[in-house]
Amino acid sequence: MKKRFLTGFLAAALCLSAVGCGSASAPAGDTAKAGNESAKETEGTAKEAGEKAADVSWPDGNVNLIVAAAAGGGTDLVARKVAEIAKKETGANFIVVNQAEGGGAVAIDTVYQDDEDALNLGFFIPSFFTSYITGAVDMNPLDDFKVANYVNRESCAYICVKADSKYKTMEELLDDARKNPEAIVFGTSLGSRSHFRVEEFAQAAGVKFKYVEAGKTAEAISAILGGHIEVTSLSASSAESYAKNGDIRILACSDEPITRSEINQDAPTYAQMGYTDLKCLDPVLIVTSKNVPDEVVVKINEVMVKVFSDPELKDYMLKEGTLIDPFDFAKSQEWYKDTFNIYDSVGETLGVKAAR
Repeated sequence: MKKRFLTGFLAAALCLSAVGCGSASAPAGDTAKAGNESAKETEGTAKEAGEKAADVSWPDGNVNLIVAAAAGGGTDLVARKVAEIAKKETGANFIVVNQAEGGGAVAIDTVYQDDEDALNLGFFIPSFFTSYITGAVDMNPLDDFKVANYVNRESCAYICVKADSKYKTMEELLDDARKNPEAIVFGTSLGSRSHFRVEEFAQAAGVKFKYVEAGKTAEAISAILGGHIEVTSLSASSAESYAKNGDIRILACSDEPITRSEINQDAPTYAQMGYTDLKCLDPVLIVTSKNVPDEVVVKINEVMVKVFSDPELKDYMLKEGTLIDPFDFAKSQEWYKDTFNIYDSVGETLGVKAAR
């Protein structure tokens, strides 16, 4: 088996900082036609696997939820709540295993090498896609894994500046960026899904930022408060906390916030600014090894749809500013492929897509 390496700063591609998600509109563009052409094939596969899944008993043992990040981050905390609900639903132990080594490459490899029993599930987000696109790992999400669940998440990521910034509104920032391409320093985790999502917005707005490495959320906040970067994107919970303290100013939000208050009441959404066709979504992806039979993957989907539909979990996510919608098996296949293709396209535009 080939060795799998991370390259340069793109190790950051799998840093699972808790950044807001896109709204639940289907991925579009050139992939839509291909998706329609493959719909019947996907439905047929799902139907056949679904019939066999009725006879499948899963899980047959403890289940490891493999998280490509250290304990304590946003994705890790959600995984732990999912594990709690999954145990209640199935009676089996679900154990969160944090494998941040190699920027997450170890976690991906653990899932890749799993056997047909599917007791090592990837609990991933789209950094799983960007790590491959940028060349950080060489395992292809479409060819080397199977997706059991695509859980759409709706919340908002905020575009933020320091409280004393000269930019009082998002329009001021965009106007300056149009006049001075690649002059405004935007701090992000280079090669991450947050980087990809900001760039998709920037392309739509007709601006070019100067992207610099800002690390995870805590590091990005320190960088903006210290004046080392001019603008960044933060999760709703982080941005609102620092905005309430008067440390940062919220200029815009990717989607409509769960609640409006004094700190975000004047911040327009991307859609309100006229950018309505942004498709870099931010789902939770439950992923298995390609060694797992389709009928077992369908069974996992059925179990995890119940878990993600549990009122306790939905309430927990809502308190974090996120709405979740777990998709069935057939829809998960379609959206998984389309979302990957959207990120792949943005990666090419960014100039970070690895040559293969």
